[in-house]
Amino acid sequence: MSDKEKMFVDYILNKMHWCPFEDRSGVDFEKECVGFGEDGCGNCIYRNADKLNCK
Repeated sequence: MSDKEKMFVDYILNKMHWCPFEDRSGVDFEKECVGFGEDGCGNCIYRNADKLNCK
């Protein structure tokens, strides 16, 4: 992860109080979710960043 990508993930983790992904985003919460703010959460956000703007 580049420095800019890390800043992006850190910003989300520091400014939000819940997972940024909607239920219909396509993220497999059963397999990928470790809990918002827990170890590994930032990696999940990074891996699924393309799903943040789900419509």
